[in-house]
Amino acid sequence: MFFIAGDRLRWEFASKQRDASMRPSNPLAVSCTRCPAICCQLKVLVIAGDDPPAHFVDLDEDGQEIMAKSDDGWCIALDRQRMCCSIYERRPFVCREFAMGGGDCLEERAIWRRAAASLGHASSIDDAVDSPRK
Repeated sequence: MFFIAGDRLRWEFASKQRDASMRPSNPLAVSCTRCPAICCQLKVLVIAGDDPPAHFVDLDEDGQEIMAKSDDGWCIALDRQRMCCSIYERRPFVCREFAMGGGDCLEERAIWRRAAASLGHASSIDDAVDSPRK
């Protein structure tokens, strides 16, 4: 998910109104080290002031600059060995604002859980989302 400056307050308000079932039973347990980098599959808009390396930037169907994706849909800046951002100091604003355990993070985790549950893999997604990475 991404938002643009004017939509931020509306997005934050909407995030607070989310169904309580989307929240983990223990929000303090949310940790990037216990997540398979779900946020690294989201569309990230590159905005004025962002400075990611040019070879990490692509254009979407509307001609907007976005972070490029690998063929499998993961952000091209994701370091697959360590499962962290390889351009952390130069990551776009949207990535800097995507707070661990924040509304956007919790919503994306809930979306993953619902998708897994619809496929009959609820326990495996809980393991992937709530277990330490190896």
